[in-house]
Amino acid sequence: MSPQTIEQAMFNVVEKIKTYQKPNSKNALRLLEAFDVDCFDGLDLAIELCEEYRDIDRADFDDTESYQEAKSDAWEVFIESLDDIEFVLDDDEEEKEDDLDDYEQDELFWSDDRTAEQKDQQETL
Repeated sequence: MSPQTIEQAMFNVVEKIKTYQKPNSKNALRLLEAFDVDCFDGLDLAIELCEEYRDIDRADFDDTESYQEAKSDAWEVFIESLDDIEFVLDDDEEEKEDDLDDYEQDELFWSDDRTAEQKDQQETL
């Protein structure tokens, strides 16, 4: 998959999670964990915050209102963290992209030269 495709896929996942009618940490984690955390800054934090939301236990609170407020606040923090996820290339991927850019530039350079040579040959005929 190209870096642009991976980045777009993450964008789609983030938008999908943001539009949930009600919090669904199980599905959100499944979607986020499908990505390599090394490819995205902030993804590991978002996963951690979603797990924290999931792990909030009713038994830890004196009343339902406090529990619901904690859950609501935790989900909101998790959703906000999704905006901080950024796609990054590791050094190997950056080198591959640089090599591809160099190749494309070389191809452009040589194709322009061949065209110029062909034009010169045509003019001498």
